[in-house]
Amino acid sequence: MKTVDSVFDILEIFLKDDERELSVSEIAKLSGQHPSTSNRIALALVRKGYLKQAGKRGKYSLGLKFYTYNNMSKRKIMLRDLARPYIEQLSKEVDESLALDILDGFIARHIIKISSKHILNIYFQDDINVDLYCTASGKAMLANFSAKQLEKYRKQVSLVPFTNKTITNFESLKKDLLLTKKRGYAFEEGERSEGVKSVAVPIMETEYHIVGSVSIIAPSTRLTTAKIKEVIPPLRRCAIEISNCLGYLGN
Repeated sequence: MKTVDSVFDILEIFLKDDERELSVSEIAKLSGQHPSTSNRIALALVRKGYLKQAGKRGKYSLGLKFYTYNNMSKRKIMLRDLARPYIEQLSKEVDESLALDILDGFIARHIIKISSKHILNIYFQDDINVDLYCTASGKAMLANFSAKQLEKYRKQVSLVPFTNKTITNFESLKKDLLLTKKRGYAFEEGERSEGVKSVAVPIMETEYHIVGSVSIIAPSTRLTTAKIKEVIPPLRRCAIEISNCLGYLGN
C-alpha cells in the first residue's frame, strides 16, 4: 500500500496543474519522497504513458494516457495539436500528401490531412474511415497489435476487396504484417485505391500501446522506389518525435 500511495502522491502533483514540468528533485520535494524513489516511480509512469519526459534527463510532465479516459474528441484535439508542428515540418521535407491517423477501435480516422501542391495530387475525403488491412496507415497499426488483438480483429472484420491488389486472405495479411513489423514501416500499392501508393510509420504511446500512424500518400507514378527510400528517414523521425512526446522511449 505504501508504494501505491507513493505513486498517487506523484500523480496528484501533476493533476493539480496539468501543464507543469518538474525535475526529479522537485517531484521529491513536493511529494515528500526520497529522490531515488521519485525517480523510480516517475520512470515507471513514463513507461506506462502517465507521464512524459523531455529527453533522457529532462523534466517530467503529464502524459497523454490520462486523456484516454476522456472522450475521443478531446483525445483527437490533444494529439492533433501536439503533432501538428512535426507533421508540418515533414510536409516541407517530402512535398507529398500526408495524414496523421488515430486508431479508433478496428478502424482509423484522419485527424491531420495535408495535401501536396502537385497538380497530380491526392485529395482527402471528409469523415472517411481508414481501413486497417488495406492501407499503409492501417497496416502500420495492425503490425503492432498483440496476438490477442489481431485474433479479435480477424473475427470481427471482413477483408473486402477494393481492387485486385487488396489482401483478402488473413494468413497473407499476417505475413505482410510480420514484414511490416520487421522493417519498421508499412507499404501499400493500389490495395485501397488504384494508382495510389502509401508508406506509414506507427505512433506509439508506450512500447505496447499503438496510438496511430503518420503516412505519406501519393500517385504511384511519383512515389517510386527511389522516392520511398528518400522519404522513409524523415517519416520515421516525425513518427518517433510524436511518439516520444506521448511517453514512448524507443527510437
